[in-house]
Amino acid sequence: MPEVTVVIPAYNAERHLRETVASVLAQTYRDLEVVVVDDGSSDGTRALAEGFGAPVRCVSQANAGPSAARNRGIREARGALIAFVDADDLWLPDKLAAQVPLFDAEGRVGLVYCHAERMDEAGAPLPTVQAPKPVGRVFRDFLFRNHCPTSAAVVRRECFDRCGGFAEDMVWAEDWHLWLRLARHYDFAAVPRVLVRHRVHAAALTKQTEKAYLGARRALETALTPSDGRELRAARRRGLHRLDRNQALSWLGAGEPRVARRYLAAAFGNGPLDPHILAGYAASLLPGAARRPMMGLWKRLAPWVPWDRSGRPGRLLAEYQGRSG
Repeated sequence: MPEVTVVIPAYNAERHLRETVASVLAQTYRDLEVVVVDDGSSDGTRALAEGFGAPVRCVSQANAGPSAARNRGIREARGALIAFVDADDLWLPDKLAAQVPLFDAEGRVGLVYCHAERMDEAGAPLPTVQAPKPVGRVFRDFLFRNHCPTSAAVVRRECFDRCGGFAEDMVWAEDWHLWLRLARHYDFAAVPRVLVRHRVHAAALTKQTEKAYLGARRALETALTPSDGRELRAARRRGLHRLDRNQALSWLGAGEPRVARRYLAAAFGNGPLDPHILAGYAASLLPGAARRPMMGLWKRLAPWVPWDRSGRPGRLLAEYQGRSG
């Protein structure tokens, strides 16, 4: 039996799937199998996946979304450890070799993750701010933000028996929702360097931003139980504030001040002393000609803010310049 099963959910993924699978097969760690779950694709995804041969297996199902596809892959897996990679992301060759040894024999560590860098659709690097990865008991840290991209995670198989799989009615932040459940019971470990390249698609960013926000809010709002104390509730409040603030500033950077003010109001309720909230509200009241230079300076001073979903400051601003007031 392989030690690691790599699960790749794939829906109409033939454009990038070959490169993704190749990056998995190029791992220096060799005790693995790959399960590609063709989630009802209408292109050549299934034929491409089936063409690899061992150790790649392809299973097919009617389209049910990425969570259901990952759960199908978990059920098909033979490995004691299960790793996930999206069908357009890439792994560096030593990813699994660096992560697998961090699982302890006693079973305390349930998830091992790493840093990821962003790239555009053509594979060119995008600006990526790398924050320290929390380790050990990380539940409180993950109430602030999702530190673990899906393609960075390797999970002990028994964790799914105890905590369940991905929520199949979620298509955004479903990974964060699961990591929070795992973090209640298991330690997390991390490799403090980039081992994943995550592909960012610009085509539908403005449509996706609200769905991503709502998914993340659900992950946080459902994370606590009635018995959780004041400290965890305060941590979640900080996480919700960060989520609302970044959503507001993302839309402000896209030239949508009216939309931004709605999220700024929500963020103010959980963190009224945040200077970004006050500055954001002031910027939202300026006419577009005055706001744009201010936003340019602000982006240089605070590059960590997700000014748009592509990671390229000003990309969405240019798209929206003719629509803002």
